[in-house]
Amino acid sequence: MSENGSTIEVSLDRGVALSVDREAPFLELELELKEGNARDLFVLARKIEAIVPFRFGVLSKAERGFRLLGAAQVVVKLNRLLWTGARPRSRPSTRSCSRALGSFA
Repeated sequence: MSENGSTIEVSLDRGVALSVDREAPFLELELELKEGNARDLFVLARKIEAIVPFRFGVLSKAERGFRLLGAAQVVVKLNRLLWTGARPRSRPSTRSCSRALGSFA
């Protein structure tokens, strides 16, 4: 699908996550930016939300599965930092911290 020149993959996923004694049905519409501006991803999400109410989710299927099992695992993806060895003259900016930490699920 295209939104403002960005390419976005849209897929519908329906199923049930099962563990030994628990289950959690799910129905999700997944939007994945293949090429372009991340802002366009949210523009498309808001257009869809105007038609069909939904809530945004940031947990992966694996993380939801761990929660179903009762595991207290959290998956975090950190971006690589380049350390020059120099001491900063001031506190790091919010943007620097965001780039360093990536996105927490």
